[in-house]
Amino acid sequence: MKKFFSILVTLVLTSALAHAAFDFSYTYLGITLGYSYVEGTTNEVMVTPELSTYTSGTSNATGTFYSKVNAQNAVSFPANKNVVIPDTVEYKGKKFAVTGIGANAFFATGYTTSSGSYSSSSKQLIKSIIIPRTVKRIEERAFYGAFQAYGYSSSSNTVYYVTIPENVEYIGAQAFTNNNLNITWLAKACTMDSTAFEYNVIQDLTFGTMVEEVPAYLFANNTNITEITLPYNVRKIGDYAFYFCSKLRRIGMGESLQEIGAYAFQECTALNEIVCAATVPPVAAPHAFENVPINATMEVPCGSVNAYATADEWKYFWYFTETILYKATVLVEDDQQGSASVEYDCAQATFRAAPNEGFKFKEWSNGRTDNPLTLAMTGNIELTATFEAVQSPQGTEETLIQNSPVKFLQNGQLLIEKNGVLYNAQGAVVK
Repeated sequence: MKKFFSILVTLVLTSALAHAAFDFSYTYLGITLGYSYVEGTTNEVMVTPELSTYTSGTSNATGTFYSKVNAQNAVSFPANKNVVIPDTVEYKGKKFAVTGIGANAFFATGYTTSSGSYSSSSKQLIKSIIIPRTVKRIEERAFYGAFQAYGYSSSSNTVYYVTIPENVEYIGAQAFTNNNLNITWLAKACTMDSTAFEYNVIQDLTFGTMVEEVPAYLFANNTNITEITLPYNVRKIGDYAFYFCSKLRRIGMGESLQEIGAYAFQECTALNEIVCAATVPPVAAPHAFENVPINATMEVPCGSVNAYATADEWKYFWYFTETILYKATVLVEDDQQGSASVEYDCAQATFRAAPNEGFKFKEWSNGRTDNPLTLAMTGNIELTATFEAVQSPQGTEETLIQNSPVKFLQNGQLLIEKNGVLYNAQGAVVK
């Protein structure tokens, strides 16, 4: 049975900076935004709502484009805007770097009437947004519902695109919730709060390389997401992190993963490939994979199948395969002299060299002369086979070849039969 969750949006701002109304406004490309000074700095500002708070039952609302409500009238703001946030702004002759997008900056949920009743807004606040590379923090609810009319609709045909710049270090709770968004992720090291991207239409998701935790509900209810690749240093996946990502087909998890929260992948009913590079099975809380198909393929490190097949939650899957972490490659120094091949699995690789007629195998590039040569797969292996021309004892080879009526190749070696005895090209008897 599906479980549905309703998350109450807390409209009480939590920091002194967020409570403050904007300090000044600045117009860029025809769009005027409010800005507040970043506490503890002298030359940084963040985009800030025009009004300091949203108070239920009163005629005001929070949002950069919002203005106060006249009695019984909806909040007035220009809809469907393309917004470019500048990287620097100027006020009273001084330039400031824009390093943050404040809590509720583009929050768009609706309005209250003077009588205290609540109505949803039918207007879209933002059509597109460009966040500058200077931004380090995107606070809670910064873009909540801003790209949609109030109320998430998975049937919407319009998808909006947002790029998370490489210098973003923090994304607050519900920062992008309730939008038809697809995310391009450039941020390398970023801490995120729960529900930051809940209810969107993200499709293929690749995280920044330094992300260490996927918080609870982070991508819950993203019904279009199809593939997720977590970086190697993610240690924890929170509760319900990917809940009801109903089109998710593949999840790749790195070698540092230690913990998967309860219901993390619940209702991921299309999930058919799970790859985990952790040698020791991460501790999975009860119901971590609830309603995930038990015939999904589990790909785990070489030698770890038994550990996964007996670990709680993991053991319910039927099919385990071992990941071939490393690659074996074979080359030849001169393909006119011979050829080479390699066969390998996650444990070992076997190299074989085959000299052409008139040549013999000399050695591998690692100095070994075994043929075939078997090596343990402890890393990527590349070997080159070298060959050399056959040197026969004087007169023996010519005499044998010229006088023998029967000549044939066996395993790439020229053999000569004379009087019922087999000789190689050097004149030695072949047993």
